[in-house]
Amino acid sequence: GLSSRSRSFAGDSEERDDRRTARGNGAQGRSRSRESTQLAALGPRLRRSYTAYLQRPGQILLLGSISLVIGFWLAGSLSTIFGAAGFWEPAIGFATLVVTEKITMETYSREPRDLPVALRLLNAAKIG
Repeated sequence: GLSSRSRSFAGDSEERDDRRTARGNGAQGRSRSRESTQLAALGPRLRRSYTAYLQRPGQILLLGSISLVIGFWLAGSLSTIFGAAGFWEPAIGFATLVVTEKITMETYSREPRDLPVALRLLNAAKIG
């Protein structure tokens, strides 16, 4: 006879064969592969991880400080890089104006306690 270990491997193989035949070739019988299932679950997993990260003490302050520095760096970079080629200045100025005004409108049209964290961080980058 087969040992219990061999039987479990044989059983696993039979179960896989059963699943393959149960799937069939039609669109309704298709199942998702492991990779596609993991990819489909990536968005919710990232959202849960981000939310858990923000709930730890001090993380919003840290990210807000980093956003200020990134905003300062971005403003300097945009003016230096695109300002050097004089014809890009109006286009970059307009794009920057539209983005900052949209962030400002969204930020100040809500109560401070109702602001989402992402909007707070965008506002900090804008201020930087």
